[in-house]
Amino acid sequence: MSLSLREKGIAKMTIPKPLIDAIRSGQVVLFLGAGASLGASHKGNAIPPSGQKLADLIATKFLGPEFVGRPLENVAEIAISENNLFTIQEYIASIFNEFYPADFHKLIPTFKWQALATTNYDLIIERTYSEVERKLQVPEVFKKNGERIESKLKKLNSVVYLKLHGCITQIDDINIPLILTPEQYITHKKTGLDYSIGLQNSLTNSHFYLLGLVSVIQIFVQSLFN
Repeated sequence: MSLSLREKGIAKMTIPKPLIDAIRSGQVVLFLGAGASLGASHKGNAIPPSGQKLADLIATKFLGPEFVGRPLENVAEIAISENNLFTIQEYIASIFNEFYPADFHKLIPTFKWQALATTNYDLIIERTYSEVERKLQVPEVFKKNGERIESKLKKLNSVVYLKLHGCITQIDDINIPLILTPEQYITHKKTGLDYSIGLQNSLTNSHFYLLGLVSVIQIFVQSLFN
């Protein structure tokens, strides 16, 4: 039995008319934080873990009950030091790989976006576009510096999709680790943050529709305005 949106803690929201008009004209950058994954489909009706829940899962798996309740930054640092980065990332990937798009996620491809961006590790958006036949665009995923933006966007109806915190499909690349804290996001020079700067000219005049953890998303937005 699947849970309703209300049972999953998802409230309805009102979108201002100017933003609706901007969405209709394809002038909006859709930025998805952790909250955007709430309601995702899972065979066991699980909910995508919050930062604290993820910390507790890592603590229970690798460290012991005395570490449960500690912040994700602290737990992740200790777990990685006592094991290794790839072992921790493999475990995280095993958690998020079980989530699939809900029906409301499948509305996203029916709109035209200036760009897509996310701080999420999961594959919900990729799977959404794969499952929806009448999509208006095809997302081209960017995960690290050095990828050729111009060549990847030559395809018809392609749209930039930035994965700023890494992705569970590339957990064996030390240059693009899964970012577990806002501090890592700021200081790690080989993550998607440099992509946000590289796309500055094309995104600065766009509207932003932020869904999720605004405190983290603001770091990205501030980098554009700086």
